[in-house]
Amino acid sequence: MGAFWIILFFLNFNLFISSEVLNDKLNNVIKEKGITKEQLFDITGLTKYEVTERNGYYDFYFSGSKKKKYLKMLKNYNA
Repeated sequence: MGAFWIILFFLNFNLFISSEVLNDKLNNVIKEKGITKEQLFDITGLTKYEVTERNGYYDFYFSGSKKKKYLKMLKNYNA
């Protein structure tokens, strides 16, 4: 039973870390391309419930697979 909890903790920790890495990558692409908050919403179709902004840093509230999708979308965006 203890092994189960260790594995569960390890998986949860890895998901959290990968989520933070994807958030950082998304923020880097947004800064590199100079995308505004309004442009971000127009390009991706996201809502204010899925993205929040604090001091120029965006927090994204959806799954890792969606973050990868939007990361690819933003990388291909040409202003």
